[in-house]
Amino acid sequence: MQNIVKAVEKNRQLILDAERYIWQNPETGYKEYKTSAYMAEKFRALGYELHMAEVFLATHRYA
Repeated sequence: MQNIVKAVEKNRQLILDAERYIWQNPETGYKEYKTSAYMAEKFRALGYELHMAEVFLATHRYA
């Protein structure tokens, strides 16, 4: 439990900044493009290597 508390305290401002960004930039469900880009940038700055999935869905029907 103490490790969690230390991790939260260490990253307190990053956590609050992310919360504020998400609150100030609402996006509808499954269309969180700005939020995804914002969080990816933050994780890369922390040294994480991200592997982003690209998904293309058919949004039309053939008669």
